[in-house]
Amino acid sequence: MSAPGGYDTLLQAAEALCAARVSSEELTRDAISRIEEINPRLGAVTDLAASSALRAARDSDSRRAEGGARGVLDGIPVLIKDCIDTRGVVCSAGLSFLADHRPDADAPVVRRLRSAGAVILGVSATDPGTFGVRTPAVTHPQAPALTVGGSSGGSAAALAAGFCLGALGTDTGGSIRIPSACCLTAGLKPSYARVSPVGVRPLAPSADHVGPMARRAADLRAIAEVIDRRFARAVRRRDGRTLTIGHAPAYWRDAAPEVADGMSAALDAAQKLGGRIREVALPGPDAVGEFHVAILAAESAAYHFTTFPAQLDVYSPVARGLFEIARNQRGYEYLLACQKREEARRAVDAAFEDVDFLLVPTLPVTPPRRDAESVLVGGIDRDFTWALVRYTALFDHTGHPAVSLPTSVIAPGTGTSVQVVGARDSDKDVLGFAESLERELALSVDWSIRA
Repeated sequence: MSAPGGYDTLLQAAEALCAARVSSEELTRDAISRIEEINPRLGAVTDLAASSALRAARDSDSRRAEGGARGVLDGIPVLIKDCIDTRGVVCSAGLSFLADHRPDADAPVVRRLRSAGAVILGVSATDPGTFGVRTPAVTHPQAPALTVGGSSGGSAAALAAGFCLGALGTDTGGSIRIPSACCLTAGLKPSYARVSPVGVRPLAPSADHVGPMARRAADLRAIAEVIDRRFARAVRRRDGRTLTIGHAPAYWRDAAPEVADGMSAALDAAQKLGGRIREVALPGPDAVGEFHVAILAAESAAYHFTTFPAQLDVYSPVARGLFEIARNQRGYEYLLACQKREEARRAVDAAFEDVDFLLVPTLPVTPPRRDAESVLVGGIDRDFTWALVRYTALFDHTGHPAVSLPTSVIAPGTGTSVQVVGARDSDKDVLGFAESLERELALSVDWSIRA
């Protein structure tokens, strides 16, 4: 299914707006109609702000008619993950005891989107409290038996269903990139602290990121330019060196054959773009998993134990498991985990002394079933959550920018994806290379709704 107005991508719709082939009001009415018709089956949108969205669309059309369009996003319908404060709608972060929470003001990141003329359609579903990577309340538009990933699963599913042309997500262990991989869409986890976390419900503040999601990597730039004040200055000069692409065998040694094939396709595409391929060493996924759990448990407990102490029994099993780890974890164990994270950060920085970008599979497997309790990775039966964050969590802790984009389509709604990772604060370069890789791979995704 095409996105609003019959346009497959944000950039196509933006070009049509500029050429007066479509109005923002038409795009927005189409988006609202799709959501009202299909969302009851999918559950990707948790609160629709139809009236305010139509007002914003008419305002955009008036500006454009007077020659005052504010940029690429002006008039484009977008959705916001519901853990990000958005004025006028329920932002529960998926928590039942926040079912009536309506923020009085937008988070700064939402305010920047509105200032750029984006039309805020409403909010998209997340795993409760943003714990987890399956967004269980959301059905995959193209592959109903499979997970949409999480915790930004509502945003990715909404994009795949054609409800919007762009979205915001958050990422603490892979929560932008994992659902992007599961829904064959694209997502950017920016460099740490590049996008304001103010007004965003925290999970683990030292690893929390806010970033853009879209159908294609090429569309991410339009959103990143608005929400990241420093985006235009984020250029890493190569001084005429041959483009060098790194990969770490530890990050696809235990991958499923289909994932390994997708990774090989990405490396081949990088070579066709003039890149030289080089092996690098990165901290192993198992070691990263140990400090990831220790840090996530301590920091999430610090927020939820003090903010909602009377509600701890109603959290999801994933959250309660982390809370139990936090109760039993000693203070020095958290400090040791932070030290190990710093060692990992230095190791990734060292890799970028020799390469321009890293290619790393987003998931070690193709998207699993939505009801799976565990996932077989490299012959080992692993917990669902820790299996899916296996290749993504490292870069949340090191703060390096990472874009997820599809590398193969295996069946409707399922395939493989790769992360393009760059040096810290090279977000613009990372997106540029991701766009080139996307063009070289030239994948076609069938967006027909099958749910």
